[in-house]
Amino acid sequence: MRIVSPLNTASEVDALVDAGANEFYAGLLPAAWKERFSHCSPINRREWPQSNFATAEELGKAIERAHERGAPVNLTMNAQYYTQEQYPVVLNELERALDQGIDALIVGDIGLMLTLREQGIPARLHVSTVGTTFNSRTARLYEELGAARLVLPRHFTLSELERLRASTSLELEMFIINALCSFIDGLCTFQHALNVEGYPDLYLGADGCHACRLTYEVKAHGPGAETARKHYQGWKSLLTEGTCHYCGACAIWELDRIGMDSVKIIGRIHDTERKLRDLSLIAWARDLLSEGLTKNDYIERVMARYAEVYGFPCGRRCYYPTAV
Repeated sequence: MRIVSPLNTASEVDALVDAGANEFYAGLLPAAWKERFSHCSPINRREWPQSNFATAEELGKAIERAHERGAPVNLTMNAQYYTQEQYPVVLNELERALDQGIDALIVGDIGLMLTLREQGIPARLHVSTVGTTFNSRTARLYEELGAARLVLPRHFTLSELERLRASTSLELEMFIINALCSFIDGLCTFQHALNVEGYPDLYLGADGCHACRLTYEVKAHGPGAETARKHYQGWKSLLTEGTCHYCGACAIWELDRIGMDSVKIIGRIHDTERKLRDLSLIAWARDLLSEGLTKNDYIERVMARYAEVYGFPCGRRCYYPTAV
């Protein structure tokens, strides 16, 4: 199982590879894009400069070092859609990134996937979670469009993952730690660009709370209600202050059994120290599989490791609560 780590500077490549990263994903946010289209029309759903490389040349330096260490680098171009005016700019940035040696494009817009195919742009295609691959039919569609990997929505249960794994030969990737937003990425229309370079708070509720953080109650009815209730039991708001501590490390035992190809650490905005801390848990948990532990013993060890890494015990804020 490969571990895919965020990357936003060439200087952190060696440390992240040494800590267990097998692969990277990165964003590119050129100044020309910001000036022309603003933060409210992002090129890759991360509007913050610190989450992105500023130029293709800076990205190229990181790619060069990552390749020297045997790690591919994938570029996020995963907006839900691009306007007709944006397409020439997007394609130009893609070409520049490919010239720098990028290994794959993470794309969410079917229109862009079709354009890549029609123009014969030689890029390995990973379908972003924004592509909302909910089932095997969607997987077949993306395979027909040339996809090599599907980055699946955060909301999959383990049983759903197992059924999808049995239905497709495409590589499958799941998120494993941080930012368990209960929105479906491909259907989300909230702006992430709040409080960026003077932009106003566009989505404040009457109580002064961001709309993402308004509380709600989950109720489950009908077949599968008990499983659904357990899966969503910790979700009380759309985005909580504690999203960075949602974790799926205990589920790596099950994900390996199911046959997941890779797990992704969320956090392009995080500094190197935080990325290394996350890797010190996730890579350790992945490597622990080699000891052949029972599921319960594995979970016990991973929970203990979590407390060592973060300095507080696991709060059962689980990506995959049915795994524990």
